[in-house]
Amino acid sequence: ASASAWQPWAEVQTVQDSGALTPAFVNGFYTDGSLHYRKINGIVYITGDLRYAGLWPAVTTAFNLPVGYRPSVSVSTALMLFGTGGTALELGQTNFTVDPNGSALTGLVYSLAGTPTGTVNGKICMSYPAA
Repeated sequence: ASASAWQPWAEVQTVQDSGALTPAFVNGFYTDGSLHYRKINGIVYITGDLRYAGLWPAVTTAFNLPVGYRPSVSVSTALMLFGTGGTALELGQTNFTVDPNGSALTGLVYSLAGTPTGTVNGKICMSYPAA
């Protein structure tokens, strides 16, 4: 056969994807339907809109991740909060942490412009290797 002849397909890599999974929210947290977690080739991705009705609670678990989706060490990301309860723009900041025990929790809230109240939204986008 010549060098330019077609060769049979060879599998290069198999992608292992859990698909998008919705966590079971606790302590009053919820989503608009966009918050999901998934594992692709051993990397966990958490993305979407985390919401709370009322004053955002500090250091509170929002949901728990099952074994296989947990990190080996605590991982955190910044979380901007946007409130819709007042007449002016309400902004805050907290951290969002996933612990090795599976707890996905928020940290202390720092007010940047007013105190976020009403329906408070926080956009999450993070990834880490699964333990």
